[in-house]
Amino acid sequence: MRPLTVVAQARAKKGSEKFLEDALRRVARESQREDGCLMYVVHRDAGDPAFFMTVERWRSQPDIDRHMASSHIGELLRRIPEWVAGAPTITVLEALVDGLPEKGFPN
Repeated sequence: MRPLTVVAQARAKKGSEKFLEDALRRVARESQREDGCLMYVVHRDAGDPAFFMTVERWRSQPDIDRHMASSHIGELLRRIPEWVAGAPTITVLEALVDGLPEKGFPN
């Protein structure tokens, strides 16, 4: 099985942007230490500081399942309704092409 990519998106409530950013940064640090985590990057929209996205790469679905059951994700899921407007969206993707182009992406 190929690794899976998880994309999670959320919009912070007005005034909660910094709380959500800090929480996502903490979760990223913890998640990057998990077995099966190949990549975990937190993004913020350059034109909309309330919109956040994580892009994660996991070795397998069982690794994602363990991640979702972890204490740091449990704490985030308990607190996130305070900080986000609407439910976050989470999408699990299966890559059809592996890796970067041989010479990387053009500038």
